[in-house]
Amino acid sequence: MSETGEDTKAEIGALRRKLLRKQYYAIFMTPPEPMDDPIAAMGPTLKDHLRWLEDLEARGVLFASGPFRDEAGTWTGDGMALVRAASLAEAQALAESEPFHQAGLRRNEVRGWQLNEGSITLTVRCMDGSFDLA
Repeated sequence: MSETGEDTKAEIGALRRKLLRKQYYAIFMTPPEPMDDPIAAMGPTLKDHLRWLEDLEARGVLFASGPFRDEAGTWTGDGMALVRAASLAEAQALAESEPFHQAGLRRNEVRGWQLNEGSITLTVRCMDGSFDLA
């Protein structure tokens, strides 16, 4: 027995209603030109960048952040941050305040991103204060 077009539409509608639809903004951070040694180039500004991330995290703005690395662990100076913001304009202001961007070491592009599906597992071990995030 095959599904009718209406059955398919109804099933798709039911599945779509389950989606989380949580709005975030992705800040793609890319060096304006290739870097031979990103650590050396970005080192003088790294402390400010890490403090910027720390502040966003403490204020509940930063959802996730990190560098892009290939399978060998090579880093070319690029990364991404997912932030909570009320609007695209607010997310763009955050991206413009990022220290590597201000120093001309990165160009930051902001795009809206909607979290719909997936899972996050957090294990906290109270006795030793350790945790795992998967």
